[in-house]
Amino acid sequence: MKVLILVHSLTGNTLKFAEAIKGQLAQKGNQTSLVQLRTDPPLEGKGKDPKDFRITNLPECSGYDIVLLGCPVWGFSPSPVAMKAVKEVKGLSGKRFMPFATQSFPIAALGGKRTLNVLSNEAGKKGARIVQGVTVQRMFHDIDKETKDRASKVPSLLG
Repeated sequence: MKVLILVHSLTGNTLKFAEAIKGQLAQKGNQTSLVQLRTDPPLEGKGKDPKDFRITNLPECSGYDIVLLGCPVWGFSPSPVAMKAVKEVKGLSGKRFMPFATQSFPIAALGGKRTLNVLSNEAGKKGARIVQGVTVQRMFHDIDKETKDRASKVPSLLG
């Protein structure tokens, strides 16, 4: 299968999660591309970011079988970059789509689940076939262990 992983990462935690997922999918024989989303102007973090920005490297998804989109949770919601990406990306119709997220709070119900649902709903509006997403929590967790554990589940979730 050809898999596209799109990721927005500010601190590097979400990028590490994306790379771990890519490694797991590659081990299963998938051809996997990872794109770290970039913006103009560059975003620096919650509350400081301009409302008007563009994603400079958003690829089209038509050449892929599966699309994953990952981001950090910002204020109990997906990062603005991830929201813009899922709304603007072309070629999602008929593709399997899986969101993934990293968050500070120790329980997925404190923003992670909502983030996955919001991204899934937007992708569903574009005709994507939604696959259950995964989150990694940092606070009170071993983020490296959690990242490895959650990434190892992704291939089986994708089928």
